Order: sequence, then structure tokens, then C-alpha cells
Amino acid sequence: MLFLQQAQSKAKAKTKKEAINFSRMVHVEGGRGNTKCDAWGGKMSVTLAAGEGLKELKAHIRKAFGKYPRHTMGSLQLLQEGQAVREAKTEDLVEGARVLCTYTYAPGNPSIGFGGGGRGFRGFGGGGRGFRSGGLFGWL
Repeated sequence: MLFLQQAQSKAKAKTKKEAINFSRMVHVEGGRGNTKCDAWGGKMSVTLAAGEGLKELKAHIRKAFGKYPRHTMGSLQLLQEGQAVREAKTEDLVEGARVLCTYTYAPGNPSIGFGGGGRGFRGFGGGGRGFRSGGLFGWL
């Protein structure tokens, strides 16, 4: 009985690998980024090479769409009939699959504040806020 379960799990794993063992075209929607992305309406098609998965797809999306200011790319949602069904997995990226990009807000480091830092009076370490950095009169 145990041997039969092991054989079935190996067969299942083999079919997942076979699903990504050839090049295929994946359609991406909901992209955000630079002006080229806006001109395309946030949609594009990506051809993934054999063995490429989610990590490579996200890299293609970032390269094509550019940086979306103050946001990071979240998960890719699998689309079926125009509705996001669930989070996409590598084995879902078959020929003609449609995915939706999701983004999350990433403010950076809000504790830095405005106007400080930079190359101050004391070398390269910042120091752009004190009396000696030119912050008070601009000539000290």
C-alpha cells in the first residue's frame, strides 16, 4: 500500500514538472509602473522558457512595466473568466494562462523624515541636521 502511494506521488510530481518543461505564453493583467505600462493598459503577454516559473515571470513583469513608486509587487492571482480565483502557482503557468498583478503599499523608511541626511559637513556619513552641517546659517 505504501509503495502505491509513493508511486502516485512521484507520478503527480512528474506531471507538474512536465507542465513547465516547454515554452508557453502567459497573459498578464493589472500591471502598474512607467509610462510604457500605461500605454499598454497594464496588459502584456510573456513567453516563459522551459523551466521558468513564478520568480522569472515576476522578473519579466518588473522589467517590462518598470517601477511602481512606493509599491512592491505582491502575489500573482490566477484569473478565470475575468475573476481572480486564487494565488497562482508555478504549475498553473500553462499555455494561455491569465494572471493578475497585485501590489502592496511600501512607504520605505518613514522614520527618516524630510530634508535630513545627505552629504553633510562631516564627510559621507550624513549629518545633515546639526549646527555644523550648515543647517543653521549655511556657512558654518
